[in-house]
Amino acid sequence: MRNRWFLIILSIVVIPVTMTCVKIVQYAQESKVQIFDLHRHIVNALSLNTTTYFQQLNMRLAFAPLLARTRQWGEQVSILNNALLTNNEFACVALLSSDGKELAKAFDSKLRYLTPSLDFSRNPLFLKVIPDRHADTGAVYQKEGGSYFDIIYPLENGEWMYVAVRWDSLKKVLFDQQVGKLGYIWLIDEAGVIAGDSHDDHTGASVLPAWDFFKERLVNRESWMGEFRGLDGVSCVGAGQWIPSAGWLVLSAQPQSEAY
Repeated sequence: MRNRWFLIILSIVVIPVTMTCVKIVQYAQESKVQIFDLHRHIVNALSLNTTTYFQQLNMRLAFAPLLARTRQWGEQVSILNNALLTNNEFACVALLSSDGKELAKAFDSKLRYLTPSLDFSRNPLFLKVIPDRHADTGAVYQKEGGSYFDIIYPLENGEWMYVAVRWDSLKKVLFDQQVGKLGYIWLIDEAGVIAGDSHDDHTGASVLPAWDFFKERLVNRESWMGEFRGLDGVSCVGAGQWIPSAGWLVLSAQPQSEAY
């Protein structure tokens, strides 16, 4: 009799607790999926905004065929000056020879680093695009208190067009989004350099060779979301997506301690 009462009392206690534990596990799993989806939505939106930005930028480079057909230096400079004046985000627009030497340019005269004649013959971005003559975007860099990234564009006559773009014009597109209080958004280029950081703490830092997570993203460039260990060893949740037009990875990350 005593054993029977013991079993009855045990069942009254154990069954509800077990059911509660099952519900908690189910809720935790559903919560994780929702958090993953939130980060996926963030990087999808940022990727779309960035792709749209580059599409609009390409439209503003529509003068390239005219530049390729113009042979007079004065007319080339006039075309480049007009492009510079009508696009505030451009710091420099230049025509380069087939081997990367400056033929003509227009630039912001306040930027002294652009005053000397341009020579891209040994520039890593230029060497990258030469073999198959494709347009490409370089890493973000700092000069004279400002941040810029370069675009090199092939012209139909075998020459090249070079554009230095002010980073702030794209930064506004990327870093208006909040990821909790402790989360962040990083833009990482193919060389593993953090081109942009929503907290401005790690811009310019390299994540290679130490960060295995990024090495995996270099190998597998599919869209990704889930849990991972951050560069500083903190357990994070987030999502990542490559932007093919720029060769950059947009990464949304949030410490699990906050996200969960």
